[in-house]
Parts: sequence; C-alpha cells; structure tokens
Amino acid sequence: MRHEIDHLFELTERELDLLIAAHLTDEDFGSREDDEEERLFIAHRWFISVQDKLRSAICGRTQVTQASANSAEDKRLLVASIIDALMHAQLHIEIPVTVLAVKVAQVGVQKICQGYTQE
Repeated sequence: MRHEIDHLFELTERELDLLIAAHLTDEDFGSREDDEEERLFIAHRWFISVQDKLRSAICGRTQVTQASANSAEDKRLLVASIIDALMHAQLHIEIPVTVLAVKVAQVGVQKICQGYTQE
C-alpha cells in the first residue's frame, strides 16, 4: 500500500482527477468517456457531490487535524489519518479510499473543512 500511496503523491491534480474518473466511468457504472475534458468534469462534479460526506468523516477528527497541521512534514501520516477517518465513517464511495484520501490531502483538509460545524 505504501508504494501505491507514493505513486499517487507523484500524480498531478489533473492525473489524479483522471484516475478518479476512470473509476467512476468503469463498465460497472456506465460507458467509458473518451473525452479527457469530460472525464475531468465528471471527477470534479463527483468530488463536489461527496463534500458533505467528506466533511462529516474528516472534519473535527483529532488525528486528521493534527496530521494536517504537519502535512508539509509527513504527507503519508496525513493520508493515513484521512484513510482511517474515511474507513471509520464507512462511506460507500465509488473509488479506492487511498485515491480519495490523496485527493483530499491535495485539495487541503482546511479548505474542505472551512465553515464546518459538528452537529
């Protein structure tokens, strides 16, 4: 898993979004889109659609908050804490949790959790 996460860290935002789109447009979910811009749109739209689930899973979690404060030092720790939070929340998502965790780390926990209040 460490090798997989290291590989995901090396991807640009665009490449990570294309990977997300590949999972979303897999044969199980419908037709494959050939247009790269369309696939990027699908990934972006999907990520926006799961924002509330992400917020409830990661925002306010002590491990995620602490790891995000030191994310420049240890991205793996941040991603591991995000994976833990996502797994604990038992989200039913269409993409691998490792991919989503790296995407969250790439976007930024603070940005995603901006304005979040626990209910």
